Amino acid sequence: YSSIYAYCRHKYTAATIKALNQNGYKVNGVIDDGKAYINTNFLGFKTINSYKFFDENKKNINDVLVIITHQREKTLDKISDNLISNGLKKRQIIKIKY
Repeated sequence: YSSIYAYCRHKYTAATIKALNQNGYKVNGVIDDGKAYINTNFLGFKTINSYKFFDENKKNINDVLVIITHQREKTLDKISDNLISNGLKKRQIIKIKY
């Protein structure tokens, strides 16, 4: 994948980004649909919502990986379903629970 995004602005996202960076992977951004987080800074990334994510990546959507770090199973599934309904494939989504 040419781009990696973390979905959910939380301490688990911070841990995931740190682990990816330590293993040579570059994270391109953080996605969160919470209105309080839009356009705020998180670990040096401007937090974007899923609409902005799809708009920015429409030309290379098949080469994007999204890692969801939310800890609730129902929410993980809801986020995943939203991403798939907007054009991502299941293989482009990783769900991480700590």
